[in-house]
Amino acid sequence: MMENFLTCNSKRILWADITKGICILLVIIGHQLPKTTLKNFIYLFHLPTFIFVSGFLCRDRSTIKILIKKDILFTYIYYVFYSLLWILFVIILNNVLLSQKLLIKILLTIISSVNYNSLINVGVSWYLLFLVNIKILFYICNKMINERIVILLFSFLLYTINYITLNNNNSLPFCISQVLGAFCFFCLGKYCNEIYDQLNINYVAKSKLFIFSIILLITIFPINYILHGSLNVGNNFYSNYFVIIFAIMGIISVVALSISVSEISFFSVPLIFLGKISLHLMGLHSLIRVLFHQLFINFNINIYIKNLFISLLTLIICIPLSCLMEKIIGYLKIVIFNYFDINTRNINHIIKK
Repeated sequence: MMENFLTCNSKRILWADITKGICILLVIIGHQLPKTTLKNFIYLFHLPTFIFVSGFLCRDRSTIKILIKKDILFTYIYYVFYSLLWILFVIILNNVLLSQKLLIKILLTIISSVNYNSLINVGVSWYLLFLVNIKILFYICNKMINERIVILLFSFLLYTINYITLNNNNSLPFCISQVLGAFCFFCLGKYCNEIYDQLNINYVAKSKLFIFSIILLITIFPINYILHGSLNVGNNFYSNYFVIIFAIMGIISVVALSISVSEISFFSVPLIFLGKISLHLMGLHSLIRVLFHQLFINFNINIYIKNLFISLLTLIICIPLSCLMEKIIGYLKIVIFNYFDINTRNINHIIKK
């Protein structure tokens, strides 16, 4: 099963998979850590980097139908599936009694990603709905503006509006506030895609990038600590207006690190593997993490050692489950795409008649 994931398609951008692999590890560790300076540091750039890579890999689509079929449909299926899985898990864990009123709230929660109940929420799956909506927003902007630099400037305007009006407010439906706040990271990735081919990164440059990435990360940590910088995309929280500068510096350092290790198999192969299944790891890890947390809650050991151990166990359990889910979803894609193609051909045949 693993061999299929490690066989790299020549069209894939390896450093992007490595970056996603690094980020999903940071997500799993970050969710397990208590509120500390280290947690704030990880949150500063782990999701912004994910969003940057999504923007970098996002393709221009000519019609909304192609956008839905190629980019949105299965991300939304992932969202609904993992949201239902999380809600079912919470209901069982807390012995919640089902009622018609609760079922309506569950339906509304999944549709809008807004919490209508203190217990019932979509968990980390909000990020999948966020991805759907940020791609729709970019499609609209691209159709109306069609100038990358102008769209990028517009995204920073949206960030400014969000910071002034909605900062630390994630109650808007469909992750609208999160999209407005983080759209700039997505557009930055898309803009970087335009200039990436102009860069000539050879082996010597990659070794320099590694040193640069480490120095940059070491630089960000104390400066951000002194300035009390904090960022949480999920909660739409930005401690100050300029905190995104540190987030962008974090993005640059992780991407530089990913490019620098892309030809070192010891690091690149496992990270590429994790990157390819990162959406499934995102959806599954919270369930497993909570279970392990309940099991080890009474263990009197160092909190950092315990959290690191739980993160490692979570990853070990989630990897085979994610591979299985990827296989199932891959089969569903074939079935659904064939269904769409057959129906499209039938409709075209009727129109021609």
